[in-house]
Amino acid sequence: IADPADPRIDDAAVPFAAAAAPESFTVDPYHTFPNFMIERPVSVMFGRFNKTSGKVTLDRAAKTASDELNIEAASIDTGDNDKGSRPRSRDEHLRAADFFNVAEFPRMTFKSTKVGFAGDLPRTVEGNLTLLGVTRPVSLTIESFRCAQNPFNKQPMCGGNAVGRIKRSDFGMKAMIPMVGDDLALVRGVVAEGEDEIHIGRAGPGKFVPILGAKLRRIVVEVLQELQCIGMY
Repeated sequence: IADPADPRIDDAAVPFAAAAAPESFTVDPYHTFPNFMIERPVSVMFGRFNKTSGKVTLDRAAKTASDELNIEAASIDTGDNDKGSRPRSRDEHLRAADFFNVAEFPRMTFKSTKVGFAGDLPRTVEGNLTLLGVTRPVSLTIESFRCAQNPFNKQPMCGGNAVGRIKRSDFGMKAMIPMVGDDLALVRGVVAEGEDEIHIGRAGPGKFVPILGAKLRRIVVEVLQELQCIGMY
């Protein structure tokens, strides 16, 4: 979920219709956290997964998109990871065979099959969620979506929130039902940044676009200069 206070976010949104070709984005693991809510006997428990990777493609002109997320199950975090005097903490129990069984199924995946647009903006995502080795279709509604320019590397970045619901029993996770709810409310916050390709030609060091940033540019230029010195470039 994008943090409005994050200095990397440029308030000037990139015009959505500006790009005429498919774009590829890499999920930003520092701003992407699949969240969930589940009912307990007298309250609702909130949790999230702290480690996520993936790819997003977006064709603004054709109004098509796709995404693929890989979620590390062991990164589950409900705010209770210190067992204290108890045999185990809640997060340790959630990682065990009763629930996410991370030893046998370390990764969950979501792969979109269709993204629906309303006007210029994506509004729905249909895809397949694989959890505990079981794959089921999942439908998500995109509540917000926005693109902006990263002020540091000047590359496009897009992000948004999508919500949906699943029944954990559909994936074979039946422990403690009905004391702990079967329905999981999902809130998927994703931020992804444009992928860069460095095009190196015979024009000489430094003459390539796009640029990943000043520091990386300097490193690549220095390497190319060294290669030129030894006749390899």
